[in-house]
Amino acid sequence: MDIKRFRKKYFYAVLSSPITLVPFIGGMFCAAAAAVSESTSLGLIGVTGVLAGVGAFVYRFLVSPSDKIAQKAQKEIEREDNEEREAYLNNLRKQLDSKTRVLLTNLLELYKEFTENKEWQEGADRYSVSETLSKVKEIFQHSLTSFEKIIELKERSENTRISEIRRKYDNRIKQILSSLEEGVGILKNTLAGYHEIAASQDVSENTASISKIGEELDRHLRIAAEVSKKFSRPDSVDLEKEKAVQP
Repeated sequence: MDIKRFRKKYFYAVLSSPITLVPFIGGMFCAAAAAVSESTSLGLIGVTGVLAGVGAFVYRFLVSPSDKIAQKAQKEIEREDNEEREAYLNNLRKQLDSKTRVLLTNLLELYKEFTENKEWQEGADRYSVSETLSKVKEIFQHSLTSFEKIIELKERSENTRISEIRRKYDNRIKQILSSLEEGVGILKNTLAGYHEIAASQDVSENTASISKIGEELDRHLRIAAEVSKKFSRPDSVDLEKEKAVQP
């Protein structure tokens, strides 16, 4: 969690909470009324209200943080993250062809199954589950980057006038797609493997299965990293050729 972001959200949540706002605004209103009517009693009430609001804010923010307000701040962060993620994914979907879009849908469904459904974790120790989730999330991020790269390469392929470079871009797209398909397949196998572990009572067999799953995930992460590094940027020679034929 981004601590700075949470603190900022918590700050504004405390500032806008009724326990802070009501006495502060009431105090300000009374102070303004006292200034007009020259009423000492209203002035004292106003000062008391303002100090009460400031005191409530300081107490809740620095002395004794409120769990309820903290939960509100966290939910606000989660809501913003969800909206940002959905906007990103919708934009990604719009730029992919139908076949690649299906691959993205499969990836998202698997990721949701891993992160929201806890049934697959039964039968495995907490350390293995945590380690597997970490690797699944890493594969997921690698995959999203790969989808972005496919969009970029497809655009370059469509825009270039040189058939040799177009074939090279198309070949790169095929290699990235192959890596993506393998990644989705490994996630499916990982999920199925953990469901088998949950249904099994053989501890030694389960331990061996978890170890094998971990090795497969590690192997794919190495391949994904190599593919990402290999196609991180277009060849300078290709760019020079494209520039040479531009009008």
